[in-house]
Amino acid sequence: MKKYNFIPLWIATLGLVSCSDFLEPKSNSEMTPKTVEHLNEMILGEGYPSPTNVKHLFGMVNILDDDVAGTLFPGATAASNPYADAVAIQSLFTWLTDYSTRMYEAGSNYYDCYSSYYQHLKGPNAALDMIDHVTGEDWEKLNVIGQAHALRAFLYLQLANLYGKPYNYDPNALAVPLKTTASIEDRAFPHNTVGQVYELILQDLHAAEEAYTELWESGRVRWSTDYRTSLPMVQLLLSRVYLYMEEWSLAAEYAAKVMEYEQFSLLSLAGIFTDPENNRYYNFISYANNPECIWVYGSVSDMDIFTNIRSYTEDTVPRNYFQASPSLLSCFEKDDLRLIHYMVQEPEERTVLRAYGKYAVQANEAASPQESNQFGNAFRLSEAYLNYAEAHAMLYRNGQPSSAEEAVAALNELRRHRFTEYTALTAFPSAEVLIEFVRQERRRELCWESHRWFDLRRYGMPEITHYWAQIGGYYRYTLTAEDPMYTLPLPFNILNSNSDLVQDIPLITERTGYYQGSTIN
Repeated sequence: MKKYNFIPLWIATLGLVSCSDFLEPKSNSEMTPKTVEHLNEMILGEGYPSPTNVKHLFGMVNILDDDVAGTLFPGATAASNPYADAVAIQSLFTWLTDYSTRMYEAGSNYYDCYSSYYQHLKGPNAALDMIDHVTGEDWEKLNVIGQAHALRAFLYLQLANLYGKPYNYDPNALAVPLKTTASIEDRAFPHNTVGQVYELILQDLHAAEEAYTELWESGRVRWSTDYRTSLPMVQLLLSRVYLYMEEWSLAAEYAAKVMEYEQFSLLSLAGIFTDPENNRYYNFISYANNPECIWVYGSVSDMDIFTNIRSYTEDTVPRNYFQASPSLLSCFEKDDLRLIHYMVQEPEERTVLRAYGKYAVQANEAASPQESNQFGNAFRLSEAYLNYAEAHAMLYRNGQPSSAEEAVAALNELRRHRFTEYTALTAFPSAEVLIEFVRQERRRELCWESHRWFDLRRYGMPEITHYWAQIGGYYRYTLTAEDPMYTLPLPFNILNSNSDLVQDIPLITERTGYYQGSTIN
């Protein structure tokens, strides 16, 4: 990926210091972009989450859900870990309201991803502000417009699902402020509602779709392995957004568009090489390795910082704090190849699987990413199949009998690429059984990709239990059904700097109860 060093001074000086100058440029300068190529470079350097633009954005959600368990090795306590982050991250893992304060006081640098998202929003906002004031061909400007709208929609969807209630639960609940321009505005920026954020997301995605469709049909810009957003990426994101909104027909429609592209195909796991005995794992977050990849983004170091913390047990062997949970592992069927390929084994205990996988890891050290500058996330074709299956399963429940066949067909097409010998699914006894199967299939296929937490929220926010090992037993932490911490509180520093933002989540500073036993479920 090309590294651009062009960063306009007026963009570089944007800040998050108070509500009166929320994300505002301090001054104009002679370095203001003059050409559309400058804007194209700027949005790549400022807007895209990438290995060369590392910010804490995506990794934290993977220790909130039920796919992760605390260390399964009694004796590996927080105090035995030499890293301050391990002590701090336990407060996030146990869903404490003041986690950001605890992480900051423990010396962690990862207590505030809210600001990181807004830092990335500067690029799209500035590009859209400047697009009519730069020189260049119309198709080049349209390409920048498509990228800016797609990125802004993606970033706001993440923010809304971290700091706002699920859309299908309460679209009128408070979410995050909407800032859609880089120009100075002499006004406060209070919360917008979840529904208002989703309205902007849809406006942006349809604007991006329109721009990219025109470019695609003209032959000017189509999908390529250039790490930028594209028409298929936008359509997959539209499918995801409509799924979250429970607009089932639209979710299925956009998923089908993605499934029809000849540029992508499902990868057969039976035909790839993984050798856990020698710590060799396949890199699924790669255009070169994986024909399912539609868009790669983010960094391994971001995804890795939470789930790859090491600990030392009584026998002084370094092991991971976080492991794949027993409930996740139990949902895989016999001969499901994802259990081998999607998870990294603990070298000393091969039956214990770590809470990460899919990106490349070192050949001689399974605990670390192969290179810190690799991508850590991807939009994959498999999500389109799962979105399509879920949407049709819900339409079946709503009285469309033919949708059951559509859902099962999509599941079979995906699953036959995930087993050495596959027996096709047939009819399900009820819509509810089909829906539950689709949800479990999403869990199996999309583990460690930051989907599960957002899925649990829209499934009704069920109770989750996390366990943390201590000598002689485990501590148990419970996130209750519809718990307030299914919506994360804003970081303390953001609340302190903007009096127009409010915090209506009850203070929860303790959840623990001692659980005596040698195993967990």
